[in-house]
Amino acid sequence: MSNLLHIGSQSLASNSYALNIVGQNIANVNTPGYSQQSVNFSSQAAFGGSSTSVERITSEYLTQQVWSDQAVYSQADSYASKMAGLDNLLAADGSNLSKAMDRYFSALQNVVDDPTSAPNRELMVAELESLANSFNDMDRQLQDQQAMIDSQLSSSAEQVNQLAEGIASLNSAIQQADALGKPDFELQDQRDQMIGELAQQMDLNVVEQGSSGYSLYLDNGQPLVVGSHAATISTTMSDSNPTQTALQINFNGQQSDLNGGSIGGKVGGLLEYRESLNTAQNEVDLMALTFADSMNQQQLAGMDLNSEMGSALFSDINSHALMSGRINASLDNNGSLNRSWVEITDANALTGAEYTLDITGSEAFSLTDASSGQQIKSSALSQVASVADLTDGSYYADWDSGELVVAVEGMQIHLEASSRFMLSDSFNIDPAHDAAAAMELILTDGSKLALASPVRISPAADNSGTLSVTVTVTDPLATTFTSPPHALSPPVDVVFSNSEPPTYNIYDVSDPSNPVPLELNGSPLTDQVYSSGEAIQLNGFSIRLTGQASPGDRFSFSYNDGGVSDNRNVLALSAMQSESQMHGVSWQSAYASMIERVGTDTQSAQLHSQASLSVLKSSEEAKASLSGVNLDEEAAKLVQYQQAYQASAQLISTSQTLFQTLLDAV
Repeated sequence: MSNLLHIGSQSLASNSYALNIVGQNIANVNTPGYSQQSVNFSSQAAFGGSSTSVERITSEYLTQQVWSDQAVYSQADSYASKMAGLDNLLAADGSNLSKAMDRYFSALQNVVDDPTSAPNRELMVAELESLANSFNDMDRQLQDQQAMIDSQLSSSAEQVNQLAEGIASLNSAIQQADALGKPDFELQDQRDQMIGELAQQMDLNVVEQGSSGYSLYLDNGQPLVVGSHAATISTTMSDSNPTQTALQINFNGQQSDLNGGSIGGKVGGLLEYRESLNTAQNEVDLMALTFADSMNQQQLAGMDLNSEMGSALFSDINSHALMSGRINASLDNNGSLNRSWVEITDANALTGAEYTLDITGSEAFSLTDASSGQQIKSSALSQVASVADLTDGSYYADWDSGELVVAVEGMQIHLEASSRFMLSDSFNIDPAHDAAAAMELILTDGSKLALASPVRISPAADNSGTLSVTVTVTDPLATTFTSPPHALSPPVDVVFSNSEPPTYNIYDVSDPSNPVPLELNGSPLTDQVYSSGEAIQLNGFSIRLTGQASPGDRFSFSYNDGGVSDNRNVLALSAMQSESQMHGVSWQSAYASMIERVGTDTQSAQLHSQASLSVLKSSEEAKASLSGVNLDEEAAKLVQYQQAYQASAQLISTSQTLFQTLLDAV
C-alpha cells in the first residue's frame, strides 16, 4: 500500500509539473523567439514514473541557418531599398541632369539662329544658371544620402554594442544557472533572439563554447563576443574620405578597421550602397567638371556682343579650394605634409576614378586606380628636370626637399613635405571632388556671351579655287588677341603661289601697302606646301583650308570687330552636345549609361532581396515547425497529462481506501 501511495504521489507530481510546462508553452505561443519545452519521463523500478528533466526543443543547425539567412536578407534588403532611392533620384524629371542639358541646348539653338537677339541671350544665361543649379541640387541630394548612411552606421553601431553586451551578459547568466543544475531556458531563448537581431545588423559565425556559452565572430574572424566579453564598434573619420564615416572594432584593447566585405547584414548593405553612391557622385562631379571646363574654354575662344574676347561662364575648376580638396593624406602617415593639391590640366582625359598614391621607396612611388586596381609605378613614368617640363606620363621629384609632382591622366598631383617623404605614406586622390557642388555661373550679362569668332575670314573676290576655310582659336590669351584690343596682331593674308604641288605664303599685313612674310619661331612662312585639311598653326589660332586651291587665291584674316551676327562660336558650343566629352561619349550618353547601370543594379538587388527573403522564410518555417509551439499538440498533451493526473489522484485514493480497510479489519 505504501508503494501504491508513493507511486501515486510521484505520478501526481510528475503530471502536475508536465501540465505546468504545457501551460508555459501555451502562454508563450505568441512570444517571439520562444522555444517549446517538453518533459522527459523516466521509470523507477517498483516506484512508478518520475519526471527527471525538461528539454528545450531546438536545433542548432536550424537556428544557425536562420541567423545566416537573416544576415543575407538584411544586407540585400538594405542595399536594394537604398538603390531604389538612388535610381529614382537620378532618373526623376525634376532632378535628371540630362533633361536640364536638353533645355540648355534648346536655348542655345535659339541663339544659333539669331545671335544678336537680347531675349535669346538672356534665355541662354537663364538656362545656364538653371543647369548649374541642377548640378548643385543633385550634389545636395547625393550628400544627403551620404549623411543618411553615416547616421544609420552610427545607429547600427550603437545597436550592435547593446546587443553584443547583452549576449555576453546572458552567456554569463546561463552558465551560472547551468552550474547550479537549473538550466534557464528563457534566458537561452532571449540570447537566441538577441543573436538574431544582431545578425540583422552584421553577418555572424556563432560558435558554441562549452556546454552553454556562445562566441560570436564576424565573417573575417574578428571576435564580437567571446564568453562574457564583448567587443565595441565605433565610428570614426574615413581614411580615404574625411567626409564619410568608417567603422572600427575594439576587443580587449585591440582596435582594427571594418570593411564592407567582412560585415554583411544591414551594415554591410549600407557600405555596399555607399560604394554605388560614391560611383554616382564621381560621375556627376566629372560631368560638372568637364561641362564647366569645356564651356569655359569655348566661351574664352569667342567674341561677345561688344567685340570683346569672351570671359569664363563658370567658376574656375582649379580654384584653390577645389584643388586642395582633391587630395587627402592618410591619417596613418608618418611624414609631415606642408601643402598638397591636384590641378586639372585636361578635364577630358579624366577617367572619373579615385586614386591612391603610395610612397614605396626612398625615391619611388606608385599610383593605384581605386576602381580597377590598375597600378602605375614611378619607374614606368619619365622623370623631368623641372615642373615646367611636365607632360602627361611624367613626374618631377626633389626627394631631399620633399617635393613631388606627378602628371597623369589629365591632372597634376602636387605634394610638398617638410622633409623627405616617409615610406608607406599614402595619399587619397579624387580629381573631380566637389565639382558639382562648386559649379557656379559667374557670367550673368547676356551681352557678354561670346557667340562670334574673333577672327574674320575675308576671301578675295577673284578667288577661283574651291577652298573652304575654318579658324580655331587655340590660345585666347595670346598677344594676337590682346595687344592691342579689338585687333588681330598681326592681321595675316594667306596667298597661294603658281606652283606644283601648290604652295602658299603667309604675310603679316599690319601695313597693307607693305606685306612682309610672317615668321613663326624665327622662320618665315613662305613656300609652304599645301595639304588639304591640314591645320596651319599660328600664334593663338589655327587655319584649316580644305579643297582645291588656284594660283593667286588669297584669304585675309583680321579681328572680327563688329561681327555681332557671326555665330561660329555658338555653333561650336552647340556641337558639344553630341561630341565625346567623358568616357569617350557625350555628357548625356554618359548620364544615360549611369542611369542604366544604376537601374540594372537596382533590379538585380531587388531580385536578390526577394530571393533571400524566400530563403529566410523557409528556414524560419523549418525552425518554427520544430521549436515553435503547436497548439493542437499542446491541447492533446493537456488532455493526456490531465487524465494521467486524475488517474494518479485515483491511485492515491485507492491506496487510502485499502489502508482504511486494513485498519477496520484490526
